[in-house]
Amino acid sequence: MLITNNTTYRAQRKPGQVLESHSALPDGLQDGVLITRVRSHGSRSSSIMLAFDGMAYSETVCWRPALLRRPVIAGTLPARVESIE
Repeated sequence: MLITNNTTYRAQRKPGQVLESHSALPDGLQDGVLITRVRSHGSRSSSIMLAFDGMAYSETVCWRPALLRRPVIAGTLPARVESIE
């Protein structure tokens, strides 16, 4: 799997977006790049800059982020159950 990281000034980039290019790309990226993570930074003295990670896009290989852990609630929770019937 080919992983890439890049920077851009365009604030429209978001995870799940597929970037396609009409210029020459390295082998494995001809179908596009699937953005997997975006980080942004900027200040009063510099414009906004986005850094993003991506992987080679493929119609046959799916990508999903890692699942988050389910929250754990310890103890007993008070509740009131009502019914209109």
